[in-house]
Amino acid sequence: MKQVVIVVLLIVGVIPALAKPRTKTYSANCDRVWAAVKRATAPPHYNFAQLDDAQKKGLVSTGDFWTGKRFLDIALSGDGDTCKLAVGGNFSGLAHDDKGDLFLRIEGFLNPTGTVRVATDPPGAQIFIDNRLRSDKTPATFSLPTGKYVLAVVKDGRRVVRDVEVEDGVLANFELDLAP
Repeated sequence: MKQVVIVVLLIVGVIPALAKPRTKTYSANCDRVWAAVKRATAPPHYNFAQLDDAQKKGLVSTGDFWTGKRFLDIALSGDGDTCKLAVGGNFSGLAHDDKGDLFLRIEGFLNPTGTVRVATDPPGAQIFIDNRLRSDKTPATFSLPTGKYVLAVVKDGRRVVRDVEVEDGVLANFELDLAP
């Protein structure tokens, strides 16, 4: 029994001390990445965030009584159009992938997307975005990075074209008539 307790104490004490920060380098300046970090660490995903804008470093807390409180430390470094983000913390990756979740949230704010919904009468039209055929047919809902596009739908020789502006988190809805 004594050996089991020692092993458990070693696991609980040593593994967190050996946890290395997870890093990722972005093709963006650190001001832009820091703005994404600030948005990604806002409630409700994290209990609190203590962020230092001058040093571009911080600490966030996640978890609760039942899942266990966990802390992540965040640091940015870089210059020009390259920024390295390091996220450290204990226990992340054992029961929860807190570091991976934070990276996904940050990337969502760095690479904003919107949703496009296209329906036609009759259904089953081919969908083209900027003259590239998509694999889905109408009706369809899909995400695109923010920006301006040309949407075309084609069925039975009939074609309808519309300009689309995809905005972050916004649904652009198109109901197009292809009836003869």
